[in-house]
Amino acid sequence: MLLEAAWDSLVRVEDSTTVLGGVLDEEGELAWAEVADPVAEHLRRKKWIAAMLNDRERAAAYDLAIAEALRGLEKEAVVLDLGSGTGLLAQMAARRCVHVVACEMEPAMASLIAKEANATVACAHSSQIELPQRASVVVCELLDHFLLGEGWLPTVRDALERLATPDAICVPKSATVYCALATSGRSGAVRLDPAALLSAPVSVLTVDPKMDEPPRATARLFATRAGLVDAVATWWTADLGGGAGLSTAPPTIQDHWLQVVRRIPPVDLEAGESLDLSVRVSADWTTVEIGEEAIEDEAIRPPLHAGGVAAALDVSGTPGFGGVCVCTDVRDACLASRRGSSLVVRRIPEPDDLPELGGGRKFDVVCATPYFRDLEGNPLMTMVRIARRYAAASPVALENASYSPRYAKVKCLALRSPRIRASYARIPSSIRGCAQAAAAEAWDRAKSTGLLSFDLRNYDDLETLAALTLAEVDLSPKSSSSSSSWLPLEGTATVPGDADLLAFFVEYDDVGTPEQQPSPKHVLARVLDDDDDDDDRVDQGVTLHFDLQPDATARVRVAVPSSSSSSS
Repeated sequence: MLLEAAWDSLVRVEDSTTVLGGVLDEEGELAWAEVADPVAEHLRRKKWIAAMLNDRERAAAYDLAIAEALRGLEKEAVVLDLGSGTGLLAQMAARRCVHVVACEMEPAMASLIAKEANATVACAHSSQIELPQRASVVVCELLDHFLLGEGWLPTVRDALERLATPDAICVPKSATVYCALATSGRSGAVRLDPAALLSAPVSVLTVDPKMDEPPRATARLFATRAGLVDAVATWWTADLGGGAGLSTAPPTIQDHWLQVVRRIPPVDLEAGESLDLSVRVSADWTTVEIGEEAIEDEAIRPPLHAGGVAAALDVSGTPGFGGVCVCTDVRDACLASRRGSSLVVRRIPEPDDLPELGGGRKFDVVCATPYFRDLEGNPLMTMVRIARRYAAASPVALENASYSPRYAKVKCLALRSPRIRASYARIPSSIRGCAQAAAAEAWDRAKSTGLLSFDLRNYDDLETLAALTLAEVDLSPKSSSSSSSWLPLEGTATVPGDADLLAFFVEYDDVGTPEQQPSPKHVLARVLDDDDDDDDRVDQGVTLHFDLQPDATARVRVAVPSSSSSSS
């Protein structure tokens, strides 16, 4: 169906869309619940929108490029903004021409644009709309870490064919991909360290929406020093026109665009030796492909209880040990099998299948991995699921069975990070003279009604001000609080008032081993408000009230102790 836009109105493709958020049910399985505030939920889920709106260089570059694109055009010229988001680029254009069409398929974002922008807002994918008049300028910011992953080229190419004039100006005009040889270094590194580069960067490929065919090229890169090359680092620059541009080159620090490290088959190179790389854009224009084959990293899974499984089974010097271990995750089964020199008898697809196992024999060990792929590293949901999986396994476990991990601590780090503060403490209510008050208010709600997901490995400016334990939990059915009946779980603490964020994660212990202290990586965090002038907060600290509900959703309220006001 094509939707015909009418000037100066909000139009949308009618549907019965309901926004859902992930929660855990009584069995520990992922369920879905309707979201009360779709705008706040969208911003919380895509928190990089806040970082992007706080990127002053990006805003200045687009403002200049849009002004240059419209210079000399008639006032009646039409500007089409694809993937408009909060409507910032549409507002930049609306100051200089009469007709702007902001195309945004996410209803939550489209509602924000309608509150602020003097534009026609089409809540639909651009492939679903028609325009009363073809656009003279097509603007978009559909660029991701990999450049093409958000569909920049196919989206703009479709718009140029159906919705724009033959001589339409595109912003961006083009983009160039750069590559450098690299050594991947320590496992888990996220942000590219320039010291890991083993060659000078080379521009390998330029793309623009008006190309006839996806481009391809071969690049020869020379090692500047000896080392093991097992990765290619890539980044990009974008020509917005009018002398304005964007870049993700290192050591550029942004929270919404990162450099990308792609694994390749390892090869040792001496200084001066070269390596040829084939680079191409995929047939659907959505991927920059490098090399002939992809090398995929193993899924990240913290082996927190590896030692505990070994201790519980304790097979050393015990020929014919007959211990039976039930695992709530197939990766644990492989681990227990290796440790115990035994075989995996059966993979258990669902907790309901547990009672069918064992033929009347009960299990000696029950273990679980503190990571579930479908929970995307959410530490609190992971803890609750483990407890509920243990409860499901209890009918087929011995009364004195070992559980690994058994104990969990909900921890909180009070951290200072100027980068996180600059990117996430607030969204400006005005950016280059364009109103963003609706987005700013929605972001405040997003921060106060839920927690944001962070990977702390992305930040090299973290300073720990305090480390606290909010709650301790026995996950096993042996405790009186079995089957996560300890929920809701609450905790209160006072933290330094000059903290920028409160990061929440879970520590586990292991049966037969000392408590392990893994450094937190994936955390849920409450970013504190940007109150530089709040002397009470800095002097007396902030009181946090932590609340984890039975559906594994968490809420954190903060307040200055001497103040009657709070942020909930």
